[in-house]
Amino acid sequence: MDVKITEKKESPLLYRTEIMADITGEKATPSKVELKKKCASILKADEKLIVIKKITTTFGSTNAKAELYQYKDEKKLKSIEHKEKKKEEKKEGEAEEKKEEAKPEEKKEAPKEEKKEEAKK
Repeated sequence: MDVKITEKKESPLLYRTEIMADITGEKATPSKVELKKKCASILKADEKLIVIKKITTTFGSTNAKAELYQYKDEKKLKSIEHKEKKKEEKKEGEAEEKKEEAKPEEKKEAPKEEKKEEAKK
């Protein structure tokens, strides 16, 4: 896997550098772990301070583009990225609640079907 940094943009208010990279390799989409290690070695930074936001590929191609953030320190990373994780957890929690609500309804329907079958007999 070859990684080429195409753009670097400083974002001082968020204590990070926003990085765009082009990726070429054998696989269509590289894993985030592999990409994080490779970018950390290129940028000479700690892996803990790099966050991969997005990896984009086109259908049938082995080329990809990635959007990464390199933070200045771990404290700032946790304070900013923690908000993102809370949003994802809320979405997952809402989906689970909907599934749980659907299950009791299924149980209620089952006895009604049994009563209909008994009435037919």
